[in-house]
Amino acid sequence: MKRIKQLRGLNIALTGICSRPRHELKQLVTRKGGRVSGDVARISAHTNILVRGQSKNWKYGTFGRKEARAADLIREGANLSVILSEDLERLLTGRAVSEFSPVAGQNVSLLRAQADATELDQSRVTNQRLEQGKLRQLHLGSHRVAACSICGRRLPVSLLVVGHIKQRARCLPSEKRDLQNIAMPICLLGCDALYESGFITVSPEGRIAVASHSVDSTGLSPVLARLSRRQCRAYSSATEPYFAWHRVNVFMGKPPRLFA
Repeated sequence: MKRIKQLRGLNIALTGICSRPRHELKQLVTRKGGRVSGDVARISAHTNILVRGQSKNWKYGTFGRKEARAADLIREGANLSVILSEDLERLLTGRAVSEFSPVAGQNVSLLRAQADATELDQSRVTNQRLEQGKLRQLHLGSHRVAACSICGRRLPVSLLVVGHIKQRARCLPSEKRDLQNIAMPICLLGCDALYESGFITVSPEGRIAVASHSVDSTGLSPVLARLSRRQCRAYSSATEPYFAWHRVNVFMGKPPRLFA
């Protein structure tokens, strides 16, 4: 994913409720050499960054019209990145940030791959490979069979990944080092994709919550129904902050409440 180091020369759009009033953010961005398009901070083919705030009334569950438009523009080859409101605050203080994914529920790398069919692979830094090895050793050890944290099925470990509960690119250095709690074993038979795409999350009680109200698919609905309200094997007081991040930033449904 892209790293963004400064605002100078960039066109900025805003969506949702951000960390400060829009007129104040517009002034701050301008001082850093960036540009915000009008009071409503519109998005266009010239937009370089869409800043994603919060809203309880997104048109499409956890994203709105501007983010949907951003996904279309990226797919068409636009040089556009989505960042969180907290990332804009970091850029305003001179700190670099990573772009946010998914965009409108879709992996930003896949959106770009559709724009450039020759971009079939991405580089992976060595320390990430080493980290994944440590995570697999910690969570799977030498076992040949282990349980998926979401569906609970015991499967050959070749069908499991140790996936980050909170997106790795969004983790603080201290969170990346929290190997015991930042990740969970999750299966490649659907659970990993459902969690990464935001169709499922884990409630504050530790049960699987599904975004069934936003799903227009007769094939997916029964899959989600089988997972709904299952206890997540990876849930604990230590992993809750990471699941909370996923509920707010990735989950495509309404914020899950504590179950009765």
